[in-house]
Amino acid sequence: MYGLPKYMAARLVVYDACGRPVQFLAAGAAKPGYYTVTWQCTDERGRAVPNGAYFVRLRPRQSLTTKLVKLE
Repeated sequence: MYGLPKYMAARLVVYDACGRPVQFLAAGAAKPGYYTVTWQCTDERGRAVPNGAYFVRLRPRQSLTTKLVKLE
């Protein structure tokens, strides 16, 4: 879940531990409010990603990064 304080362009991207983009979850202009996005642990082609650390970065004006760990 993430929130935007005003109408702005936002981009939500999952990166691997090396900083390479894995999947774009949201991109474009959005109204103020809270949004929920679910990542299915897949890459842009729909393939399952391996276990490990991933980072989700929200970039409107300031960058907000959260760490995820996939374990199976």
